[in-house]
Amino acid sequence: MEVQGQRTVPMNFVYHGDSHSIDVNTLISSQMHFVKLINEVSRLTNSSVELKIKIEATRPGSFELSQLFEVVMVSGLFAAPHTDYIANIFSIISDYLSIKQFLQGSRADSVEENNKHITINFNGDNIQVHPKAFEIYMNSYAIQESAVNLGKTLLGDQEVDGIELINDSTNSQYLNIPRERFLDLGESNAYLEQDIREEIDQKALLVITKPELNPKKSSSWNFIYKGRPIKRVIIRDNEFLKSVAAGLRFGNGDALIVELKIVLKYDPVYDVFVESRFEVLLVKDIRYRGQQTDFGSAEEQV
Repeated sequence: MEVQGQRTVPMNFVYHGDSHSIDVNTLISSQMHFVKLINEVSRLTNSSVELKIKIEATRPGSFELSQLFEVVMVSGLFAAPHTDYIANIFSIISDYLSIKQFLQGSRADSVEENNKHITINFNGDNIQVHPKAFEIYMNSYAIQESAVNLGKTLLGDQEVDGIELINDSTNSQYLNIPRERFLDLGESNAYLEQDIREEIDQKALLVITKPELNPKKSSSWNFIYKGRPIKRVIIRDNEFLKSVAAGLRFGNGDALIVELKIVLKYDPVYDVFVESRFEVLLVKDIRYRGQQTDFGSAEEQV
């Protein structure tokens, strides 16, 4: 994996309450769901960024974890994040939680868009949020699941009065969720079907059988994945599509190393989730014919 640049942002994760201790199950479970939520928002915002979160020793006061957020620009071939990446991620998360609190599991009455924000209208009231926050709210099953599980974990510990995330360098508050908003984390989402699941293959090897050499937005390609054909695969990596439109060429048997989203839909007849569609979120590398050794996961080849 090629690392193009890196910077570290020190943060304090504070569990508010009367005690300087915390139940270990609350600590481990809440951190796990919180990190999943952050990483998924980061991935949907810029797939070429790898967000690494490390924990340092605690300090006196309310129960605090000193976290180091390492922003690493990795193997995405084309894009790069701006300098306020971490602040932007938490702005999106904060707006996402505001949407959950505002809609209370319902759909918006109407939505108005402009270049800078989305206005959500509901029950005679409205809020303005980051466009990415509303896009994630409508489409991400993974973030919905992480938010619900985080809310359940925090609500289950009566000694936790709230959580807060503070930039240790600037003392800026990035996130503040008091206990009365823990219920909002667990709100349902009318935009998401309950019979849908998503999986991510971070290093999928896709052998090209039908490229689209004059791609448009949401270009559709055919591939072989793990020894079987998959058709009408949507490519969401716009920078990659621009390169193809500019002259990047492929032949049958060439392959892409990608971050692949697999959407599964519940089949009530057989009581199982089955693959419904595939989306390429990020193109990480190109393997031309002759470099291939087999069809399947690229774990052993990358």
